[in-house]
Amino acid sequence: MAHRPGKKKPGKSPAANQRRRAEAKRLQQSPAADVRVEKAHALWKLQRFEEAIEYYERALARDRQNPILLVDVARAYAYRFRFAEAEELLDLAHSLYAKNANLQRLMGESYMMVQQFDRAIECLLRSLELDAAPRERAAIALDLVRMYERLHDLENARKWIDDVLAAEPDNCQARYELGNLERRAGDSATAESHWRTVVEDPNCPRGVA
Repeated sequence: MAHRPGKKKPGKSPAANQRRRAEAKRLQQSPAADVRVEKAHALWKLQRFEEAIEYYERALARDRQNPILLVDVARAYAYRFRFAEAEELLDLAHSLYAKNANLQRLMGESYMMVQQFDRAIECLLRSLELDAAPRERAAIALDLVRMYERLHDLENARKWIDDVLAAEPDNCQARYELGNLERRAGDSATAESHWRTVVEDPNCPRGVA
């Protein structure tokens, strides 16, 4: 897509603009172009996990600040229960790319994998702050619901359920999660009522409940 030139802002030098364009391009690049990453993907599909991680590590050693690669390697570590190493890479990615909404969401999901729910919540909220109306808002909100519930913060969990249902009243997953919150709050009858409406709704996929 062609770039439409706009009015020049004061104080922005051509060199600074060039650096910003280069950074934006680098953030969009996929590490898949690296043969090491391709090999790692192939080995992972074969469930040869430790060998795959070795190739991921070799690729990361060549491009230590690649945001997607940092998150991918962190997730690989997490799948193999190497949580401390995963957190180290996620912390690095978080410090380098605190203003990238998509990466903040990826890091939030990754922190969930290593059960660092406070950090996950921080990243997901940051992603919404940077992009107030993402297409994935409902999915992000439901992730927040589950984490707040895990942290026994039912007030904030309910806040995000309400956020989803205000925009999508028929959201099956949100209705089911609302039942979970009612059960946690001690209202089993209301919880069962919410679950029943989901189970009996032909528009709700069976996997929800």
